[in-house]
Amino acid sequence: MKNYKLYNNNFETDLGVVSLEIESNIKSKCSITQKDSLTTIDTLNHIIEIFEFCDIKEWLNETDNSIEQSKGWLIRITKVSSNLEHIQIRCELIHSVLKADANSGEWLDSVWIENATHFLSIGTEDGEMLRERAKRNDLMPKRFEKELGFPSKPDSFTKYTEKGFLTEIPKLNNKEQIYFHYLVASSPRKKSAEYPEEDDISTWFAVDYSKRVLIEKLNLTEWK
Repeated sequence: MKNYKLYNNNFETDLGVVSLEIESNIKSKCSITQKDSLTTIDTLNHIIEIFEFCDIKEWLNETDNSIEQSKGWLIRITKVSSNLEHIQIRCELIHSVLKADANSGEWLDSVWIENATHFLSIGTEDGEMLRERAKRNDLMPKRFEKELGFPSKPDSFTKYTEKGFLTEIPKLNNKEQIYFHYLVASSPRKKSAEYPEEDDISTWFAVDYSKRVLIEKLNLTEWK
């Protein structure tokens, strides 16, 4: 199936470029507006809002963790018709020979990438967290509750790729909304202050944020 790019934003890290792309299976005219950190894309069938930020680094100041670079994207999609349109989101390290390893945690899907000098993490909410949000109808339609989390197969709308993630937006009904986010953090290689024999995993902690915490920290009350 051929897809058409609606949005692309690249983040340069010390291990290479992390790309956030949104694609549609329908080629059509769309309007794009940008105000400060918010980009809004109007297609025939969806309103797609992307909020960009780089504040994760500052959030760790009061912890034992520290990172050098960070970036985040919050994406809210609203269906505005009853027509079919397939939307997908990719967040990946591109044009790189480096190997990525899955490094998930409780309510977190993440990948870990490293080279001789730096560590890099890319993270997003896992299927169990998406299910919890569906239970609350929290920018995740309640009807998806039974499709998400263990033991559903697949248990999430997001799956691992070779160096990141691919999210397939499920079929939405008119006026339904859905939300996903993707976080990136990199840091120079170092040993853990608490466990000197082990590598520091500050980048992993930096991408482990839920929607609720992100919305509060970014003061996006209209996204609750």
